[in-house]
Amino acid sequence: MDLALELGQPLTVIARMSERELARWARYIARRGLPMRRLELGLAQIAKLIGETMGGMEGVSIDDFLFYQRQEEGDDEELTAEELEELKAGIGFAPEKNDGE
Repeated sequence: MDLALELGQPLTVIARMSERELARWARYIARRGLPMRRLELGLAQIAKLIGETMGGMEGVSIDDFLFYQRQEEGDDEELTAEELEELKAGIGFAPEKNDGE
């Protein structure tokens, strides 16, 4: 759903993309994140700074201000077959047969 929102496309369009394209998007998101997630990270950094300087919140981390947990740097390994199948099931992946590929 997040990918559809970020791309501005209905979920039915995302569900028809090729498996190769879906895997490429999954790797891209794992490495760089989606723009809204990057925005959330920036806002969390600001909230942490305000909390530390104005509210006396010492010893907090940025993760305390995030809705979603961040992935560790360098955690950009390929999806396993099981993860890819779970992703396809989650978005109702049903590509249309294309005679040109």
